[in-house]
This record gives sequence, structure tokens and C-alpha cells, in this order.
Amino acid sequence: MSSSEERGVSESETSSEMGRDSFKRKREPISDYSDSPTEISGEEDIKPSKLVKKNITFAKTMDVSSINYGGMHVPVSFLNEARIRSNMNIELRDRKGGSWPVFLNYISSKLSRGWRRFVEDNGVEIGNTILFSFEPGGNVLEATVQKNARDDETISKEL
Repeated sequence: MSSSEERGVSESETSSEMGRDSFKRKREPISDYSDSPTEISGEEDIKPSKLVKKNITFAKTMDVSSINYGGMHVPVSFLNEARIRSNMNIELRDRKGGSWPVFLNYISSKLSRGWRRFVEDNGVEIGNTILFSFEPGGNVLEATVQKNARDDETISKEL
């Protein structure tokens, strides 16, 4: 007596069930890795890393209007990427820890009130490049002034 007869199931039912089961077969993993988490001693509480906010940067070479006319134009692409949608007071900060309150006018996309003091205190001149870095959601704009190479050559020749 076959096993299907023992269960009271006909051969036709058995073959049709087998046909369906062959398509529903659970696939085994191909790799040698198990489904259980690997235990690492002392590191059981490891959590997925949080998304890191990426600083948004731009560089600006100083021209006459950026130095002498009370404000510096900020690229609209920077404002969009930083998701700045309105006027705001921000803090300009240099690598030495110096800090200058500055007003960012969204409509004209300019740094204004306080900008001139930053320029004077840092000896910014026409041709210098300033690298700006902003962390989204904050109000600090880090600024690194790069002096023009020609200025350095002129100074060394004068000495």
C-alpha cells in the first residue's frame, strides 16, 4: 500500500498537490550565512547609523561690489540647497573662532548688516576667495578667507 493510499488520498489528488507544492517550495539561501544575527562580543547594542547632514558649500571671489557696496551676493542655488526660504540672522564664523552677526536677506540673496565688519576684521581684499560652509537647519555660516596668491608674492618682494 502506498503512502497516499494510507492517508486516503487518491493518486490524482497527490500529483496535483505535488504540482502546486513544487511551485511553492521555500527556497533555501544560497550563501553560507545564517539568518540569525552574528554575535560580536561587547557590541550587541549596535544601531543603524543616523543620516548625517551634509554641509552645503560655495566659494566666492571678492569683487568691488562685495567689498565696497555693503553686501555680498549669495548664490540662489546655495539658498535652495540649504532650504533657506526667508530672511535670517546668521553667524559668520572663521577658523580661529571669531564670530560676526550678519543678516541674510533672502529676497536680494545678500549678506548685509554685519558683512562690512567681517570684511574689515579679516582684511578681505578684491581677488580674495572666501569658502563658505553651512549646516542645514543651523544658523552658522563658516567662512575661510583665502588670500590672493599675487598679494603674497607682492609682500615677499617688498621684504
